[in-house]
Amino acid sequence: MLLKNHGTLTVGDSAAGAFMRMFYLERACKMQVLAQAGGELLLCDTATEQRVGKQVSPAFSQTFGGALAWPGLLRKVARQSPGFNT
Repeated sequence: MLLKNHGTLTVGDSAAGAFMRMFYLERACKMQVLAQAGGELLLCDTATEQRVGKQVSPAFSQTFGGALAWPGLLRKVARQSPGFNT
């Protein structure tokens, strides 16, 4: 969700799912702002929108986050801040 004057909010079945949804939401917003700063945007056709929509399922952030990215992020924070989880 985008909360007016409050930022973003995501939820998930786990911390990994919620974090990855937030990561991708904020990244998408950043890309859109950067694209709009470049001038007029070209819109894609409806068929392309539907094809891309099918490629990114609602479970993507949870599956990807839990299986690949989340364990890597935990290792990174453990290196940078030993004992963070005590």
